[in-house]
Formats: sequence, C-alpha cells, structure tokens
Amino acid sequence: MAGKKRCNDCESFLSPDLFYRDKGSPDGRDYYCKDCRKKRKLARAGQEKTYHKAYREDNRQKRIKQSGEFNRENRHYFSQWRDLNKDKTRAYSQKYRSQKLNATPPWLTSKHLEDIKSFHLHARDCELVSGEKYHVDHIIPLQGNTICGLHVPWNLQVLPYDLNISKSNKFET
Repeated sequence: MAGKKRCNDCESFLSPDLFYRDKGSPDGRDYYCKDCRKKRKLARAGQEKTYHKAYREDNRQKRIKQSGEFNRENRHYFSQWRDLNKDKTRAYSQKYRSQKLNATPPWLTSKHLEDIKSFHLHARDCELVSGEKYHVDHIIPLQGNTICGLHVPWNLQVLPYDLNISKSNKFET
C-alpha cells in the first residue's frame, strides 16, 4: 500500500504520521505505531517495577550504607565488611587521627584537653543510661567542603550515632 506503513505489533497499515520518528530505521519511523508503542511501554513499566522491587529486596544489605539505614540488624554486615577490608579500615582511621592531630592547636591547655576527654566520658555515660550508641561530633567538621574546624572543646558535641551519621561531614548554620 502506497503511503502506508505496517505496524509490527498490530500488523495494521497506518499513515506514517501515526508512528514516532526513529532515525535508526530505514524509513525514519518507528517499527510500532504510537498506540502499540504506548501499550508496550506500559507493560514494560509494570515488569520493571516488579524487577526493581525484587532487586531492592535481594540487595538490601548493599543499599544500607547508601541510604543511611543504620540499625542493629545491619551491624553484622558492616562488621563483616570491616573484617574483610582491614587495610581500608586502618587507612581511614589513620587519616582521621592525623586530621585530628593537625586540627588540634598547640596552644590548648591541659584544661582544654581534659574538657575534650570529658565529652568522650559523657558520650559513654549516655550510652550506659540510654542503651543507644553516642558519638562525639565536631560541630564544624575537621575537613569540610567550605570550612574546616579545630579539635577544641567548644567545637564538640555529643550526638546519638544515627543523627551524627546522617549529619555526615556537613556544617549546617
């Protein structure tokens, strides 16, 4: 039929205007009419939704770190990762310690150093009382994107660990 194009799905001959443009095909039009293409897209979207839901369930442990879902049931995954990647864990810890040493000014007095220790004692006491884990956090991060803080008592605070983890290395005014 002259001036008509055949749809590979519904096998009907239709005007070329009823096909999407496709530079990859010989005549410059899609192989399926617009109606069939929409039906195929909707069917594929349903399949993709099912696939992605199953994938998320199967790979939940891998997503934990990305999404920030830190809780007791995920602790095993992280301790296993630390055991398998001791070199990375040590390198990260050493980097953090050196940053803290470089961020600790030499003019701190022994009273200031005692105050820093008291923050860690306070965090431990909070853990014992509440049963939840607490971190000593730098209000202004030691290595931030726009600002770098010091390891001094007035730049420290005690936070629940999940709040500190979600805060990440950010300074919020």
